[in-house]
Amino acid sequence: MDNEKKWTFEEFQEMLANRMGMPVDRFHENASFLDDLGIDSIRMTELILEFDRLGLEIPPESIWDLQTVGDAYKFYLKGA
Repeated sequence: MDNEKKWTFEEFQEMLANRMGMPVDRFHENASFLDDLGIDSIRMTELILEFDRLGLEIPPESIWDLQTVGDAYKFYLKGA
């Protein structure tokens, strides 16, 4: 990512909720993409594309390491 200010967790939640078309309160830190949010592989790919658009490249072998919203936020912070 470039030198933009890092998003807060709340801003990150909002981005995910908007991208997935779901209420923001469903995207708590421990929410599982698969079990709690019902995000299948196609929708997960959409999220990965969103990360890519933000300048965060996720290696294919790391995609399923992002099991929860908190995992995704930690990945975002490392790449931001």
